[in-house]
Amino acid sequence: QSHPHVNLRLMLQRPASKVKAVRAGIWPSRCFSINEMKCALFGLSCPVRGWSTMVAHCLISEDDGEDGPSGPVVDEEGWFTDFKQGRDFNLGGFLAGHSFAGVEFLEFVRQASRMGVMPIAVQVNGTLDVNPIGYTLQAGDVVFAFHHGSHYLKHFEEPGATDWRAMFLSNQQAAVMDVRTMPSDPKPEVQSDARFLTAEKPGISPSSPSTPSSSKPGLRRLQTLLEFPMPMTVFNSAKDGIPSLEDLEKKANSIAADGGHYILVILAGNPWNQMQALLRTLRGKHLPFHVPIVILSSAAPSSDHLASMFKSMPRLGLIQTGKMVGVSDLSKAGMMEARCIMLYAGNASEAAVSDRRMLDGAGVTMLAAIEGALCETESAGTHIVLELHRQESVKFMHRFPLTEDHYSQGSEWKFDPNESFTNHPRFASGSIFTASCLGALVARSFYTPGIVELLENMVLDDGLEHPAHPWQVALPEGFADKTYGELVEFLCDPSRGALCLGLYRRCFPGTGSSSGYVMTNPKPVTKLRADDLVTVLAPASFGRDCFEKNMVVGVMGAPSADEPEEGPRVDSKQIFDSFETDEGRNRRVRCAALMSSKPTGVFSRTSRA
Repeated sequence: QSHPHVNLRLMLQRPASKVKAVRAGIWPSRCFSINEMKCALFGLSCPVRGWSTMVAHCLISEDDGEDGPSGPVVDEEGWFTDFKQGRDFNLGGFLAGHSFAGVEFLEFVRQASRMGVMPIAVQVNGTLDVNPIGYTLQAGDVVFAFHHGSHYLKHFEEPGATDWRAMFLSNQQAAVMDVRTMPSDPKPEVQSDARFLTAEKPGISPSSPSTPSSSKPGLRRLQTLLEFPMPMTVFNSAKDGIPSLEDLEKKANSIAADGGHYILVILAGNPWNQMQALLRTLRGKHLPFHVPIVILSSAAPSSDHLASMFKSMPRLGLIQTGKMVGVSDLSKAGMMEARCIMLYAGNASEAAVSDRRMLDGAGVTMLAAIEGALCETESAGTHIVLELHRQESVKFMHRFPLTEDHYSQGSEWKFDPNESFTNHPRFASGSIFTASCLGALVARSFYTPGIVELLENMVLDDGLEHPAHPWQVALPEGFADKTYGELVEFLCDPSRGALCLGLYRRCFPGTGSSSGYVMTNPKPVTKLRADDLVTVLAPASFGRDCFEKNMVVGVMGAPSADEPEEGPRVDSKQIFDSFETDEGRNRRVRCAALMSSKPTGVFSRTSRA
């Protein structure tokens, strides 16, 4: 901060390192923890299918000339054309024009969406607010949006105004200065001789008085990072009530018997610090549900990790395995009745192979073994997410899951050695994930300032209140065969406050296949299908309402966050019989078919009908 003109970007490994970097004088917007971001993205891939793919599309660009499906497959895979169109968008900023001064944000979204522009965030008093419902735009506000080209923005941006990047950085620097000069409780002061840039918006009236930083997540996060750490606590398992490994295994067995849970497999190493970020994402305060989780790991967590995760987070079990996790361990953890299986690659340095080309060998082999076992059951539609260390490892895998072979109808779709990672069907569906795309975040932040804060607000759960969170819901009743533009206007109504980011749809509709792909910010004229899933950024109240109506497809029948952990076990058939209305029953049938869920034996908690 002593040299604000230096365009510095710092990518860190551990979240704790970011705290040290900020205290050393580096702005939070100029640094981020790749492990924290990776774990949060990985965790969100369970309740929000394709979320990691959508975020990757925000960071990396594709050349239409890159190799896609080749040979005769092109004629049989119409999904790939849709997928390419869905990633043909830009994420950037612009300065709101005078004609939109005084317009409420959601009304601005409604008007912009008709041109294929989807505003998702506004810089308010120097901090980036995602989906600021109720905020009234001012001329010259920096707005972030999905769009299909700069020529679409000319209808909404301030003509002849200064570059939005310079304005964004100027507002950001002023906000940081305000935080550092703000009176606070008596604590050792953080000294800084930072020199801040100042700029005024030419021809634009000044902003209203700054909102207190305590009401802004971005500024509160900075204040939190500047606080001094609490002393390290030494735990005594017996005295502090920390669960033992035996107790956690009993809980895991109980969760597995009930079904409808997540299974998290740690394939290598001892990455329990990273697991904290992942589990915080799945136990966010905004979530109205708590899907039970069984963790399989060969390494036991420390007493600190036992206290910070297993003692404080509900519905969390652990099974410690042998040297490597096997399919038999997954069967014990309830693989056949799980909603989602997460294969976490762990630390590459601790992998059991010396050949770098085989770093992902354990994960790819485990995935094939799981899919082979699921082929013999009715659980063929179980969602599996695999983390890869190397993008090239995708060439060791079938293009589609083994459980989908009988839908191929004789086409040569099992393997294509010329297919790139970002064109692979498993990437399109969000079933494979690699942190390498996050390296592009550093490069992207140089010419798109604010991209780090934007993704942190969209992905991380840092314990602060955020105005919007990612949700994936079923298509509202009556919207099949309508257009995406109509859906956007319906959901961004102030009574709902949801911003549509895109669709998750099936590759081969009408065949029984559960393979899907992501379409980010489709054109407004895109025709909707009955089995489409809608990915939105919306407040917690929206997610809670959809959960009560059984529209959050991936967590149907999951226990409520308010429900006691030790509750009566309910037969799964009672869940689906508890839908009292025809509309609710029809939605349940559509959702169950979409997720390839079995009508019985999967979920064992009371429905939210």
